[in-house]
Amino acid sequence: MHKQFYLFLVCFIFINFLSANSEPFWGATGHRTVGVIAQEHLTKKASKEIDKLLQGESLAFVSTFGDDIKSDPKYRKLSPWHYVNFPFDTKYEDSDISKDGDIITGIDYCINVLKDKNSSKEDQAFYLKFLVHLIASYFFIRKKGSSMQHRRDSR
Repeated sequence: MHKQFYLFLVCFIFINFLSANSEPFWGATGHRTVGVIAQEHLTKKASKEIDKLLQGESLAFVSTFGDDIKSDPKYRKLSPWHYVNFPFDTKYEDSDISKDGDIITGIDYCINVLKDKNSSKEDQAFYLKFLVHLIASYFFIRKKGSSMQHRRDSR
């Protein structure tokens, strides 16, 4: 009887995670899952570089970084990087992109900081953590639909 109950419980959680109404289930668990998967697909060289920047913290651990800092007024300007808005009947490239940015411009910015040889190690670590968070958020947005607004109250 206990086995059947646990099997039912596991199936229930799994189905809810995959369902279209899974937003409450995404949160930290969804971000960390993306971090674990990404960590498993790193080359040895990338893994060593990331390990140096993150000082041993895993991608799963840092995947919630963007949500962890969003209540700090110092990072308020990064809030628009948590979502993207554009109509269903248009491509992102053809839409009016917010002057404050969005998740796509945030991802691009993070990548540029990481590529810039003049970026400090502190900035590279910060934007690597933020990049992992944004990529995990992007997977959520893609799952929910391209015009879905992924925005948590940042006030």
